[in-house]
Amino acid sequence: MPLSIESDCSLSEYRQRFARIGVTTLLQDAPYGLAIARTQALNVRWLVIRDGDDELGTAQILEKHALGGAIGVVMLDRGPLWFPGTEGEARMADFLAAFAKRWPRRFGRRRRIVPEWSRSAAHGRALTEAGFRAVDADAAGWPREAYETHLLDLDADPTQQRARMLPRWRSGLQRAEGHVAAGRLRFEWPRPASVIADLLQRHVAHRERAGFRGMEAAQLGRLLVDYAKADRLLVGYAHEHGGDGSGPCSAIAVLCHEGTATYQLAWNDDSGRTLCANSGLLWAAMERLRASGVRHLDLGGHNSHTPGLQRYKAGMGGRTVQLMGMYD
Repeated sequence: MPLSIESDCSLSEYRQRFARIGVTTLLQDAPYGLAIARTQALNVRWLVIRDGDDELGTAQILEKHALGGAIGVVMLDRGPLWFPGTEGEARMADFLAAFAKRWPRRFGRRRRIVPEWSRSAAHGRALTEAGFRAVDADAAGWPREAYETHLLDLDADPTQQRARMLPRWRSGLQRAEGHVAAGRLRFEWPRPASVIADLLQRHVAHRERAGFRGMEAAQLGRLLVDYAKADRLLVGYAHEHGGDGSGPCSAIAVLCHEGTATYQLAWNDDSGRTLCANSGLLWAAMERLRASGVRHLDLGGHNSHTPGLQRYKAGMGGRTVQLMGMYD
């Protein structure tokens, strides 16, 4: 039976369904969609995916239409998400066909989909057969950039987690812990709303110096404010003992979405790097997340333009998640 997509799901109904997902993605979290929609003048729509009377999964899309629907945009990022105990993931090809039928490619409509589907030749063929085209395709018709992240299981024993780290990452963590024990480094977990402006300013300045792009400052600020209001933002600061008094030497921010959290941003100054403060902060944050009931930590996406970031995240020894990439 062909799958059906219902688009009249309310926010409260979507949140209830989202809470049923085993491992959630930040880009499918309702507060994330609402924050991005607000800064880009888009609308959020929540979907229910059915096979007859059976619910298989759910998804969040961003869209906007004008001139009676003649022009518009529709975006699905890191979805859909399938309910545990269903055959949903095995029906991804059917979902793609239903999505393409509901929102076909046509003149005046910009369509973007980054499916939550592992990168493989079979999945690439299924996307092509459903009428999707890779954005910035290579000679084989695949997206040049796959979406890749690393997922850590916070239910795992901390000793086993340390054992899975690459030696360089584990050594950095041990140095940070040594500096903490010696009183040269301390961690602070401030009330998020009180430090967002400072955190954002330092992060934007850091990435400009490092020469990498990221989410626009206005969008990131909206995201941090909304997650802080919902008590879903964890901010950690590291301070060097006897520093120059200009503030923290390192910081991280983590966004929580049900039983999963995403490592959203970080920055270090020179002393923070010397003290391996970021590694110490991230490990301490994992302990706090675990205690609060979070079971998975998504280290956030990266690509070939940020090889250093990719190596750092891979060094934690999590499971590599490589998705198909962007299609239209």
